[in-house]
Amino acid sequence: MHAIVAIGTMNDSDVGKLRQNNEINVVDNNIGNILHHPPNFEELPDRLEDLCNFANGNSPDYFVHPIIRANIVHLTILL
Repeated sequence: MHAIVAIGTMNDSDVGKLRQNNEINVVDNNIGNILHHPPNFEELPDRLEDLCNFANGNSPDYFVHPIIRANIVHLTILL
């Protein structure tokens, strides 16, 4: 999925890999304001594991309707 989304936006050698530093921000190109600071790169493996566990229904230990679960996963990926 990452390879499809990243076509033409990054070096091919980085596709499918987690960031190895915090040298990235989402910036407004018109005025240069930082719009978003992504999470610390050291947190990414645990966050990805938590997201996969949630998406696969392994957490939480109570019922979350599949449509709600899909929406949460979708929004989590976007944010």
